[in-house]
Amino acid sequence: EDPNIRFVDLYRRWIDRHAERVSHSTILCYQSAVKYFDGILLYPFASITTQIWQECVDACPHGTRTRENMKALATSLYKYAHEIGIVCEDYAQHIYIKREAPAEKRAFTRDELEKLFASAREVPFVDVILILCYTGFRINELLGMERSAFDPEALTLRGGSKTAAGKNRIVPVSQKILPFVMAYYLENGPALICENGKPITPRRWQDLSK
Repeated sequence: EDPNIRFVDLYRRWIDRHAERVSHSTILCYQSAVKYFDGILLYPFASITTQIWQECVDACPHGTRTRENMKALATSLYKYAHEIGIVCEDYAQHIYIKREAPAEKRAFTRDELEKLFASAREVPFVDVILILCYTGFRINELLGMERSAFDPEALTLRGGSKTAAGKNRIVPVSQKILPFVMAYYLENGPALICENGKPITPRRWQDLSK
């Protein structure tokens, strides 16, 4: 084997072989990650140091997941390069991935809530956002509620799933969102929140939220 084989040539040989062993989605992750090594693709692979790898990862404009994919790609390439006798040591193993601080969640302001109420009758599922705001349920918890979760006499919702303390908690329904909850309840679907008589899945909600 050529000890001076370039990064790009080693990658092409490796990806053709590796594509037969892993899922298509994994290959797509690698194909996306290699773009952020664009500046060193013509380097001899064996000449790339940990510092060079680190500089590429640090310069990536995306977050932790993409940088982890970059490191995984580099490590896989070292494994292949070792198999064919080009390198003896994996310099990618020393790449440091800085963890991002979780994004701070911000509550809606009074003005923002007023705008949501003003558009709730016209814009589909804005009322669902308001139900979430006034009950404290997570979207998966709300979408997972059966119709019976709403008590029309006590005007409460029963639900919750993330922790033991949060399961089956009873939450009073504010008069501000009662018309929305009651409207969904009267649709008489299998779940409390339905679309055309069918429960809304988390995936469908993601599509609606785009």
